[in-house]
Amino acid sequence: KSPDGLAPDIIRTRTTNCECDMTKDSNVVTITSGDASGIEIGTRVGVLGGGGILDSQVSKLTSPITATSTTITLVDARGLTTLAPLLIGDELISFTAVSGNTITGVTRGAFGTTAVAHTTSEDIGVARYLGATVIAKSGNTITLNKPCLKTAIGVRLVYGTIDAGV
Repeated sequence: KSPDGLAPDIIRTRTTNCECDMTKDSNVVTITSGDASGIEIGTRVGVLGGGGILDSQVSKLTSPITATSTTITLVDARGLTTLAPLLIGDELISFTAVSGNTITGVTRGAFGTTAVAHTTSEDIGVARYLGATVIAKSGNTITLNKPCLKTAIGVRLVYGTIDAGV
């Protein structure tokens, strides 16, 4: 899949979705719901938001926002889709619509993150999937070959390819 979840796919493969909890700077991820039976050592996974902000879809706020703002205007909102949450600082933000450079129907502190005030100097952009390889599995806990960059609960984990290489 393309890193931003949009077409076109880079490499197409069988994918399965489940949900997981992740902790910043930890490579241990807990599967909380969905089918994780196909995850084994060597499986490539993508953990939503675990990879920081997608470099190609990043912007700035036009004005500071409070922890309760439900409408947010960006300098440039081109390419944003409601399918992918936004990341600013350590906060994930989901939204229901984009109109011009304004996102509306905003849910602050999505996926168990903490809603806080943000300034115009902070980057805001599409939450990037952390692409990693499973190096250990015990029950519903998997260990990845690299750590997650954020803490979140109930985020999407996508898997499909085992022992992939390019």
